[in-house]
Amino acid sequence: MTAETVQKRLQASERLYILDVRELEEVEASPLTIEGTVVISLGELRDRWEEIQTDSLIVTVCGLGIRGYEAACMLQGKGLKEVAFLQGGISVTKAYFKKNPYFFITC
Repeated sequence: MTAETVQKRLQASERLYILDVRELEEVEASPLTIEGTVVISLGELRDRWEEIQTDSLIVTVCGLGIRGYEAACMLQGKGLKEVAFLQGGISVTKAYFKKNPYFFITC
């Protein structure tokens, strides 16, 4: 899922379950400020995936998109159907969001 798609869906008040799979140190250094974002690192996700709410589209987010992709694949392998990942992750999308401040990332 592209940053633009995420932004449009949030602006349309669509419920998205934003799952940040970065390590705690990364989240603290550059947190997402989207209300309701849940942080479960990729390393913990295998043991904690059942904590995830499945009543809306799950969007996995990481720094570059690689761990987000891995997390989305793992969740789909567990039977969750509505899963996507943020393409390019946070680092690639920072420039986009600076122009479109609805989706906040603090640096």
